[in-house]
Amino acid sequence: MPHYFSGTKARASGKVWRDENPEQIVEAWLYLNGELVHHWVHPNQGQYVPEIVLEIMFDSTHFANGSIVEVKMKGKNQWGDIAQDINFVEVKNRCVGFGRHDFLQYNGGDGVTELVTQLTGHNYGFLTTTSYGWACLDITDSMSNPGIYYVATHGNSAAHQTNNLIPVIERMYALPVSGEQDYQNVRTLRNGSGYPPLNSTDNPYVAFALMDFCNSGSASDFQTVLYPYYDAYSADIVDQAMIGWGDVVYLREAENRVSWLFRFLVVGKTVQISRDTFLTLNSETADPVHVGSTSHLASTSSDCPIFGDEYTRIKRVYTHTHYLITPGQWYRPL
Repeated sequence: MPHYFSGTKARASGKVWRDENPEQIVEAWLYLNGELVHHWVHPNQGQYVPEIVLEIMFDSTHFANGSIVEVKMKGKNQWGDIAQDINFVEVKNRCVGFGRHDFLQYNGGDGVTELVTQLTGHNYGFLTTTSYGWACLDITDSMSNPGIYYVATHGNSAAHQTNNLIPVIERMYALPVSGEQDYQNVRTLRNGSGYPPLNSTDNPYVAFALMDFCNSGSASDFQTVLYPYYDAYSADIVDQAMIGWGDVVYLREAENRVSWLFRFLVVGKTVQISRDTFLTLNSETADPVHVGSTSHLASTSSDCPIFGDEYTRIKRVYTHTHYLITPGQWYRPL
């Protein structure tokens, strides 16, 4: 059983088996909080079935952040005897957002509040700030539970500023730099050993990150926010993605950038479909987003690159495709 449920690739499973011959399994059920999510019936074709495993993938945001989900497996043998077992797993859905206080003086500059607006009602908990004084250590602490991660500040492809009040400008680096804080080391620390959701610290991964500052996506450095990249079930990066910007972006358009991307993500579209839809619809007359210059509307993938898995979703259930998901579909059998 996983240590926690987080993201749209959360997994739950159960197993039933016979105690002795000639007993066999003829029916099995898997429930989450009393809701039937998988059901198996013996095909009745003469095949001997001594055990059966049922497993599903699902969207953890079907349940409230911090809630405890009951996972129940039931099995029945050919004589009608029923056995069951129950486990309990915590849900970890959190949105972390940092924004510079001085950006709030610009109309349209409050990307953090727009992020909360977009995700409210979708079973996320929030840890956000636009106050003066947040620093690298605040980012380090937040990385213990950062399912959705957002930061709006000044930066480039290698580092971004914090909003610290100390005289020397403090920066958070993407990759290790001697004597400085960086995302790779922080995520390594917060993950511990092993792969999610079986890692030693019980801290979840970053499912989706929007690094909202100049040139954040002009190189792949900030993909380190997704460390350790893999999970306990796959040798590829799955259902994790980061979006950055390929050139300079503008303070007054922070709310537009967040609104464009998250309005599609929260209804279950993949990161790539959300990004491409935004680029297609982006216009001067409706929440414009410019990249590189005030005369260039974001319109190409190089303006808004994706790092990680293009099929990533933050709502409904991950499918490793862009196919539309039936409204309300939050799990699928594996």
